[in-house]
Amino acid sequence: MVSEVTAANWAACADYLGTLHDPTFVDMWTWHEVIEKSYGLPQYWFTASDEGRVCGFLALVLSTNPFFGKYLATAAFGNQGGFYADDEDTARVLLDKAADIQASAGASHTLVRLLAGGLTPPPGWEEDPSYATYYLTLDSDPAWLYKHRLRSIVRNRIKKARGHDMVVRFGHHELVDDFWRVINHAARDLGSPYHSRTYLETLMAEHGDKALLALLYTSDGRPIGGSLLMQHEDTVSQLHVVCLKEYWSLYANDYLYWSVIEECCRRGLKRLDLGRSLAASGDERFKMKWGPERRAIDNWYHLSEGKRLPHLNPGTPKYDLARAAWRRLPMPIAKLVGPYFMSGLL
Repeated sequence: MVSEVTAANWAACADYLGTLHDPTFVDMWTWHEVIEKSYGLPQYWFTASDEGRVCGFLALVLSTNPFFGKYLATAAFGNQGGFYADDEDTARVLLDKAADIQASAGASHTLVRLLAGGLTPPPGWEEDPSYATYYLTLDSDPAWLYKHRLRSIVRNRIKKARGHDMVVRFGHHELVDDFWRVINHAARDLGSPYHSRTYLETLMAEHGDKALLALLYTSDGRPIGGSLLMQHEDTVSQLHVVCLKEYWSLYANDYLYWSVIEECCRRGLKRLDLGRSLAASGDERFKMKWGPERRAIDNWYHLSEGKRLPHLNPGTPKYDLARAAWRRLPMPIAKLVGPYFMSGLL
């Protein structure tokens, strides 16, 4: 039986998710609230049950953005998640429900993101294994991890960065202003939009101390990089991370990454998810140098009749012109219209 998940009956769903190994923050009701309060996008959350026992979970968000089209996706604005099933039969029941919602909404496709190695897509669903995520096992002693797990080239970059007297601060609401400023500049310079400030503030408010900001500053107090970290149980996910381009030559990225790893170790966390990247991309190569476990992400697509497999990844050549135009936007305009585009990039 498939049942709708609401705030009133969320507890049973939370109990089921608590039995799984790899649920993330996007599976929690707090994430439902972030999407609702930030963008007001339609959401469809369901559980499957057998004789009263929950055995599967599906959480979909509907994009209604004219630029990117109307489609459904799990793990909106996250890496992976929003779909779990104890067996193939349960998976098929939940995915049939997703296909029904897709048809009634008039959506072009449905995208389900999950870690590879478990379920297989049923008939009618196409698989695209173009992405991966990267789990770094942490240690209670960051000095041990630094000495025994990092390659010498990485340690040398961190040492060089320390010579520039950069400082990393960790905090919550008090760092939102600096994070908002630096991530908008860095994203614009890379040709990418960013979320609304409402999204960021709502995320911080809904998650409390489970949402952490890391801000990188120059010695004179200028914010030049930042990372948004989301904790779920003993795993922390690096959701957004940027550094201003002019500081890359000072190994600012390496210093920020190591500072985040060090802080997570000190807080007693067990795993750091470095985030989703396109396979064989520069982002993937940068993340792999920290020694994580690479976990492939299966993207399952259900396409409406006559539709082709979409390619909404940042490496798609058709977006080169759009990225070049975005880089030329004045900062106030980029901040104003960026959230409109981001609402369609689930």
